[in-house]
Amino acid sequence: MRKIIISILISSILFGCTPTQDNTSTVDTSNGPVVTEDSETVEEKVLRMIQNCISDYNDHRMEEMEKYMNTSLPELPIEITSLPEIQSLDDLTPIDDDELTSNTTYAGYYMVNDIYRVVFKVYYPSGGYFWPNGELIFEIDPENIPQNNPSYAQYKSILDELLYREANILDWMYGVGVNLDYEDVKEEKYYRVLSFSNGDISSIEQLKGYAESVFEKDYLENTYYKNAFEGDSPTYKEFDGALYCQATDLTSITKNIYDTSRIIAVKEEGEDITINLLSMVMDIPQPEMKIIKLKHKNDTYLLTEEA
Repeated sequence: MRKIIISILISSILFGCTPTQDNTSTVDTSNGPVVTEDSETVEEKVLRMIQNCISDYNDHRMEEMEKYMNTSLPELPIEITSLPEIQSLDDLTPIDDDELTSNTTYAGYYMVNDIYRVVFKVYYPSGGYFWPNGELIFEIDPENIPQNNPSYAQYKSILDELLYREANILDWMYGVGVNLDYEDVKEEKYYRVLSFSNGDISSIEQLKGYAESVFEKDYLENTYYKNAFEGDSPTYKEFDGALYCQATDLTSITKNIYDTSRIIAVKEEGEDITINLLSMVMDIPQPEMKIIKLKHKNDTYLLTEEA
């Protein structure tokens, strides 16, 4: 009897403790990770991306997307509060290949309010977020925008002055458009300022005053002032009450040339003013809608950022 019990115990040890065999088949990864087959077509991916783009506007996620992408994204035109949904790429009109760049996989548009051509461009059909791999453009036929609309005469006058001043100050902040006396040098790299193109300025205080007639002071302090006036090697310094500037090889900064005679719409919300308008290339108005934002404080109008 004792022999039988011992025999049973030995069998339990030998066989009962043996690991159970796993019948699950294993995946061979010796040649690298296994890629799941993508069953979506390019058209399906493009459609999903465009639908996501439309949802970002209609579900008020644009601010969230701008923070995620760390960039500015196109705002809806003032007269439009939402974009029509689409169920198929057939809901869009394809854009001819000869209008596209070589890196564009798909481009199509639809009309909104019978005025705006909303163009969707997809560069890489990821099927995910639209913005890293796509572009949205709001266009309007310049012929549909009356020139010098008297309703916007005040805003045209404000923009003309601000944009002229902006072009000056953006150059001056980098030492562009500054006439220097190369015989009068300090610290081996600062030359006395003789004059500014389009401006009568002879001190840092006056230069800041001009800048602050264009942009809000907080914006300037967070962008241009640090390099222009602060640190060990700023663009400008004063010696014995005279203004000096470092020489530069930079040329005038090319900015958008806005067609202020073709303002599309204006919206005022407290101190904030949004202006939709067109730009020009070689004096020809372009169809893409542009946006300029202003602050109106104490009877003064300022740009909130570079136009």
